[in-house]
Amino acid sequence: MATIDFVNIGDVLEYEFATGILQSINFDDDTGTALVNGAVLPVVFFYHCQSGWDSWYGSAQTIRANGALSGSAYGFVSNYHDYYYKIPATETVVIMKKKDGTARVVGYRDGWRECYQVPTPVPPIQE
Repeated sequence: MATIDFVNIGDVLEYEFATGILQSINFDDDTGTALVNGAVLPVVFFYHCQSGWDSWYGSAQTIRANGALSGSAYGFVSNYHDYYYKIPATETVVIMKKKDGTARVVGYRDGWRECYQVPTPVPPIQE
């Protein structure tokens, strides 16, 4: 399982934890934006939502070059309509923001959720 490993207490102090609301989501690279303290920040998703994920996605979640966990954005949608239109869950999420401005979504404020699994074959959207 991929983790964020702090080197020492000084490394921990480089981060602040806040709550935010997701504004956008991109499943291609597990990035998005979140509203945190009145500002919209670019975020990467670093969320372990792997229950049943290995069999569907084919491998364990790995860290991408951008710092996101592969497939972790799927933990923030709840149905096919939201997936298709890239509508994130609007519930409050936990943001881990580094002092250099980079930010990661590390979870929901109220618990854990499984990754959404896109149905195969993908059904058509009724408009």
